Amino acid sequence: MNIEYLPGARPGVKIDLDKFKKPERPETFVDYLKSRLARRSEKINDIYNKNFLDPEGRILISGEEAEKDNNLVLKLENNWAQEKGMNIEAWRSGKEKASGSVAELALTLMLDKILGERFIVARASEYDDYCNGIDNVIIDKESGAVICGFDEVVDDMQGYYSEAKKKEKMKKVSASGGAEIKYGATFIDGELKLASFENVPTFYLSLSSLDLSHLATELKKENNEVSDLENKIYGRLLNSLKAQALKLKGSKALSQEAEEAIKSLEGIGL
Repeated sequence: MNIEYLPGARPGVKIDLDKFKKPERPETFVDYLKSRLARRSEKINDIYNKNFLDPEGRILISGEEAEKDNNLVLKLENNWAQEKGMNIEAWRSGKEKASGSVAELALTLMLDKILGERFIVARASEYDDYCNGIDNVIIDKESGAVICGFDEVVDDMQGYYSEAKKKEKMKKVSASGGAEIKYGATFIDGELKLASFENVPTFYLSLSSLDLSHLATELKKENNEVSDLENKIYGRLLNSLKAQALKLKGSKALSQEAEEAIKSLEGIGL
């Protein structure tokens, strides 16, 4: 009778069983990723002597319209919770464990690791997330510009968050001349200043559930060097951005902004 070996196994050679383990599900990394972001937010706030990011890496809603916009955020969350037949605490708990939310945490940390010397990578305020469809913003420390916004999607997300609907939403944003970011920031004479922006080129970032699990596992190692996996994912994201930028040719001004954004991101970490 023939003996069937595991793929890649050779007789007499010790098998590394870790290779055959299924990766942990993305939601199991939430607490760790949030703790990493809390440390990073505190560091950035200290560097710029400003209460800019909350413990989850989001840009804080502040200024004259903060109370109104925070109330709107709460109203939206209550509405969505009621639609699901849940109280707001249960809805928020479910939302933070969803693949898209985990991707937002992991990609923020990965992009910061690769781009952090020149750019601030921040999660958008909850207002800009809910009202303007932006998950992340990238701020150029040299020019002070918000060069682009990102909206994450994971391949197993359904309904509103499916990739097809993300693409459709990006088309609408592009047709209107780009996204608005009410709560952003710029640099003036090296000082971080809160600012709003219009016509910001916006892209969606697509990641598979498997890649998300592998990326979160890699981030948990807390290696200061950018790993091959992180570079590979970043390279794929850049290729996706280039393809999306080509589709913006119908909007000449936005296309130029999108191309400039991609040029700023090219060659870093690769």
